[in-house]
Amino acid sequence: MAFQYDEDSNWSEFRKLPNHREIDFHWATDGDSFEHWRAMAEVGRLTLRALQDAQRSGASYLLLLHGCTSSSDGETQTTARSVIRGLMRSKTATPYIVRSQCIQHHSCFVAAIRPLATVRRYPIDLQQARAFRRSAPQLETQSMRRR
Repeated sequence: MAFQYDEDSNWSEFRKLPNHREIDFHWATDGDSFEHWRAMAEVGRLTLRALQDAQRSGASYLLLLHGCTSSSDGETQTTARSVIRGLMRSKTATPYIVRSQCIQHHSCFVAAIRPLATVRRYPIDLQQARAFRRSAPQLETQSMRRR
């Protein structure tokens, strides 16, 4: 399922989403070209870590502020925006996001966080557990006699 697109609204409205976390990647646009590639790798790594942390902490949304693209003037340099969008489309992000509820905006990305699966514990009948415990040594002894 694809993302929702919201290119016209004010990105700051997303700060009103309940139980959200926010990470700002505007720092990633500074530096020379060698440092730029290192910064873009760091954007990918930090985005993935932020998704994992948001899921573990029970957050509902992760607001990733990447800024508007500047590549429309002929530049071919990778941007934080393209790194974040690429990660969100990849299989790597699948365990952490609900794509159909994510919002792609021109200056930010809102990741809807997939809740952690809950472990269901079934009650154990105490009498059955005691009976099993008593029979377990007998089963082991019987299997050893057959050899």
